[in-house]
Amino acid sequence: MPGLNIRWLTAVALLGVILLASVGTDPVLAHKTLHVATPPFPFTGSLDCPAPTASFDPATASKAELDFYGLPSRPTGSRSSISHWLDVVGHSRHRLCTAPIAGSVSSRPTPYSHTNNTDPFWSGIAVVNGGYNYAFSDWTVPCYSGGNYWTRQLQWIGLGSANIWQGGTETDWDQGYRFWYEAFPKIGIHYAGPPVGCGDHVAVQVDYNKTVANASYIYMSNYSNGQYWSTSYGNGFVPGSNQADWIVERTQCSGGAFALQQTGQTNWSYVQAESITVNNDALEPAGAFNYQVIAMWEGSTELAHTNGLGSDQKSFSVYFDNSGTSTAPLGC
Repeated sequence: MPGLNIRWLTAVALLGVILLASVGTDPVLAHKTLHVATPPFPFTGSLDCPAPTASFDPATASKAELDFYGLPSRPTGSRSSISHWLDVVGHSRHRLCTAPIAGSVSSRPTPYSHTNNTDPFWSGIAVVNGGYNYAFSDWTVPCYSGGNYWTRQLQWIGLGSANIWQGGTETDWDQGYRFWYEAFPKIGIHYAGPPVGCGDHVAVQVDYNKTVANASYIYMSNYSNGQYWSTSYGNGFVPGSNQADWIVERTQCSGGAFALQQTGQTNWSYVQAESITVNNDALEPAGAFNYQVIAMWEGSTELAHTNGLGSDQKSFSVYFDNSGTSTAPLGC
């Protein structure tokens, strides 16, 4: 009946308005694709969670098509400069839209100067030219050994140093292996994304005001099995643009810090960023920027270190040295 069709379409439109209003204000709803009467692009999966078909090509896909599949906007640059991004996104065939779960721990903000290259919680690389709105990287999820409830480790990429939009993987005895993201200090760590395990090849992209206007966006992919998950977050949160980060960290809880989980080395590759102050916001390797090599120290004990960027200027490793001491209180 025509009347029923009109009422159905009206209901769909109202649902779209309600969900659109939720994007960026509720991290549970933000990753969902809006219902439409007629799908604008071919897809696999469900209309609630559409994924690309086998013929999908991220090199030629429109912005609307990437948005429909929950995929990130294409970075700025020549096809050769974004070739690895095209490969990673081209492998994203199995989309997950599971709701995130809030955690009890958080990452610690750490503002840096050009002369401060040690930190009690972070080890890795930070680029510090300013103007950053995009960061990307692959890494191999390190395998943990030993450990107990009081040892934790995160591997992540992010934007900012005080207001941080970040996400990555966790590797430790208590929590196992999983993806997570955080908009510090607006919301704490939320666990979401594909299943992940020891030795998996993962890729993460974070950006601000690029994939989603005036909002932070994250894409988390397990390259090893083609699964991916994405979300956006607004709610007035603006990540710092002063630096982009690729970090191994021990987490905090209730004012204390966990000891660092023992793992094998974390190998990072395709460490890349975009900055409005360098080469017209084009995708560049970390070595194209001013960068810092950060070692994690607890007092006089080195917990983790990196030897800096490799000759390709976009790869490095973080090495575990010691666990240190947990100061997290009981009940964390």
